[in-house]
Amino acid sequence: MSQRNVMTQRQFPDPEERARIIARRNQLSRELIEYIVTRSPNEQEARTQLNPIVREYGFDEVYRMLQKISPRLNAAKDPDEDEQQLYAEYVDLYRRFGGEHPFFSPDEFLRLNHKRAMLLARPMLQNQPLSPDEQRRLDELSDVLLSESYLWDDLVPEHPPKRLPSIPTVTNTAKDRKVRRNEPCPCGSGRKYKHCHGRD
Repeated sequence: MSQRNVMTQRQFPDPEERARIIARRNQLSRELIEYIVTRSPNEQEARTQLNPIVREYGFDEVYRMLQKISPRLNAAKDPDEDEQQLYAEYVDLYRRFGGEHPFFSPDEFLRLNHKRAMLLARPMLQNQPLSPDEQRRLDELSDVLLSESYLWDDLVPEHPPKRLPSIPTVTNTAKDRKVRRNEPCPCGSGRKYKHCHGRD
């Protein structure tokens, strides 16, 4: 076995361990969202609220998850802007992990993402369990859309597609609007504007 293969095995957890880490991170993200929503305006009280979570999951995991979910909680208010941001994230993930997955246009991505959201909403908002077929469909959609990457993006090796598709250009309305420094760059790189074309 080559040294590279040994390093890869050491660097990334096996599927069973990965599933355990992802389930734990999923629980952590829920607890942090609840903390953010109910956070006391008093700094000392807010720290007291956060301490049990840090003790349970460790500082590094809590910090990593806060960095991942905070931008999602401050999503764009404009639906078009929000959709562009979601698609830019998908394009960036596809460049890193797309492999043999199909690449979706903005319309296809938003249509499939809507179907996934509707399936997710059933058990979460309506307390209706999914049938085995619906759960299988949800898992398929999550896989092809590279969803919830904040739970797994450091646990699997990057697997870019052999040939990158041509990335759709940004609409004229988005080009005409002034892009704020901390927004995703309109070029679709997935990076913040200030770290991408905002440096030009």
